[in-house]
Amino acid sequence: MSRFGVRFSAARFSLPMSEVPLHDGPSHEDLTKAYDTLDFLAGLAEAEEWAAQTPRKAGATQPLVIVTGGLGAGKTTLMRHLLLATHGLAITAIVNDAANLNIDAALISEATEDTLALENGCVCCSQSGGVARTLVDIGNRQTAPDLILLEASGVADPWALAQVTATVPGISLECVVTVLDTDAAEPADYLLRRQVAATDLLLLNKVDLVTRQTASRLAERVTALAPRAQILRTINCAIPYGVVFDRRRSPGAVNDILEDVAVSDSAYRTASLYPKGLVDREALEHCLKTLPDGILRIKGFLRLKSAPERMQLLQLVGRRWRWEPAGPAQDRVLGLAVIGLAEAFETRSIRTHFAKAGLDWQSDG
Repeated sequence: MSRFGVRFSAARFSLPMSEVPLHDGPSHEDLTKAYDTLDFLAGLAEAEEWAAQTPRKAGATQPLVIVTGGLGAGKTTLMRHLLLATHGLAITAIVNDAANLNIDAALISEATEDTLALENGCVCCSQSGGVARTLVDIGNRQTAPDLILLEASGVADPWALAQVTATVPGISLECVVTVLDTDAAEPADYLLRRQVAATDLLLLNKVDLVTRQTASRLAERVTALAPRAQILRTINCAIPYGVVFDRRRSPGAVNDILEDVAVSDSAYRTASLYPKGLVDREALEHCLKTLPDGILRIKGFLRLKSAPERMQLLQLVGRRWRWEPAGPAQDRVLGLAVIGLAEAFETRSIRTHFAKAGLDWQSDG
């Protein structure tokens, strides 16, 4: 029973669309939205119940990255790319395939032995609390991983999935990465619109199969759906892992932070922002809400006017950021490391943008 006194089951709402009368009533999309809402509420209730009843071992927060996108867009390719990179992280991969035969899990397990498969599709797993149970189990391991990568199925709603994971104590959602097949994506599709709207970092994949004009038109259309999301054009989802996560070595200086993130690709640039003094959090967050084009990642240590006695760690991926108290190390240099697209780095505009928050810009080449 859920905390609402009702036993929910996502399956009870799964009326086949072919059996729904559509003559003069709601449209197919209206019904889909309604069923999605019921599924989400059922899954959220069950996930909250499970998390509340299952004690979680005390320890560090578990970072979580959700990879989503349409069927065949390249999600598994991105997962394998991130898992096989030379970051030295212990990563647990959760694969949530829509079919009974979980092919993605077999492919991912070739890249990491720590693979968990949620079988039989996203509706009866993410919406029934399966993801919440899995995340709690991972957190209660004797040795927890450094990072959790969750690949949603191609028919999953990442917004609902993110809300379910938020019910699990000790889980910190770093970002939602959405992969689109540039050669096949149709922005008018309801599910695709949901996937794009929930994303922090959007990969327009397979750009080698379309013209530059086609890719630009799609970029314009998805920007309208997710105006704050950062967009990358990729072939085989080839992006530096540092755009999504880092080695988390608790670095002692801004330069160490830059070394922690892999940005050797010439398509990306790094730079540093140094505070002139204590930073106004509200002013800086206004800058983060209105980031210039091309900035993908920001990470570093600052002291805030509202709490000058303790250093704060700021982490941003795409449009999502979070603060957390830093450890007691005394040798940390205050400042932020910035990663962005080389072609979009406009030094003057970026310098002006962050000067409003009292930060000085220094290019790293």
